[in-house]
Amino acid sequence: MADAGRDDQHLYALSHARGVRLQASLRGRVRSPCRLRLQGLLQSEEGRAVQRLRSITVEPLIGQMKDLFKPDPMPVKGQSNASSLWLPGALTYQLCVLHNHLEGKPLRHIKHMLRN
Repeated sequence: MADAGRDDQHLYALSHARGVRLQASLRGRVRSPCRLRLQGLLQSEEGRAVQRLRSITVEPLIGQMKDLFKPDPMPVKGQSNASSLWLPGALTYQLCVLHNHLEGKPLRHIKHMLRN
């Protein structure tokens, strides 16, 4: 499940080739039969359930990581360059969550661990 920024035919083809079903919110007009089917999926009970799950799992994580690492605006351009900056932050975040889990502390209380 992805946001409308990932509504891209190349990404749909790439995910399909890898055996994954990309489900992104649709941008613009929906005319092709393939996009009409995707729109039907997004509006189905299954599609709404996946969107609800994303809103309580993925979105809070991304929001907290943005708050912690302040990536906007990114100092580099391109997905691979941005990934080289974003992925170490994601690893750091996950290690902090694991540490809190092992210590019996609230999982999301990690800001104090990342201060200079």
